Amino acid sequence: MFVGHYALGFYLKKKNMGVPLWLIFLGVQFVDLLWAIFIMLGIERASFNPDASVFLRAVYEYYPFTHSLITSATIALLASYLVYKLFNKKWAIVTGIAIVSHWFLDLIVHAPDVPLFFDSYKLGLGLWNFPVLTLLLEVGLLTAGLWYFLKSLEDKRTKKWVIGLYLFLTIFYIGSFFAPAVPPTTMQIGIFGLLVYAGVPALAYFAEKKKSNTTEAVSEIEAT
Repeated sequence: MFVGHYALGFYLKKKNMGVPLWLIFLGVQFVDLLWAIFIMLGIERASFNPDASVFLRAVYEYYPFTHSLITSATIALLASYLVYKLFNKKWAIVTGIAIVSHWFLDLIVHAPDVPLFFDSYKLGLGLWNFPVLTLLLEVGLLTAGLWYFLKSLEDKRTKKWVIGLYLFLTIFYIGSFFAPAVPPTTMQIGIFGLLVYAGVPALAYFAEKKKSNTTEAVSEIEAT
């Protein structure tokens, strides 16, 4: 699952408006961010099957340290503790939920390759075997999440940024659906993952970034 994780992120944000969107978006894809790093370091392994249907082209050969339930839960606990020490308890709880939610959403779409315990007892409901249905479900979830988050939001600047982020994710996701099956290298997989999974939270940060006092003062002067 890809944009469906951000759909849950919008829901978590709406329920916890005091927690920044960048932290939630970082959380929902944090294990994939680690996975991208581990792929480049050779700690975990993935390959590419150009003959498979679009969502099954990526073959997750070995990713016990980032994507098993037991390690996802451990990562969530460690990250939550760090956030608690740096910020507060509420942010820490939401971060933990965001991180561990990744495993359960992946379970819906993956083939039986999502491990419970390190590299053992692999599960997956296999929605990726039905690519059109997967595409419609994920974009539908993202759209519903956006609507739920924005329906009572008054900050116009944040609305514009978040809608722009939604359009970026949607266009990117649909574009990947029609992309040619060109096998990437392991390093390309890792770099691409880093750019996406770190870039989206960065965009979310700017979406909520408030104007500086100087900018606000200039705007008020111009308005008068």
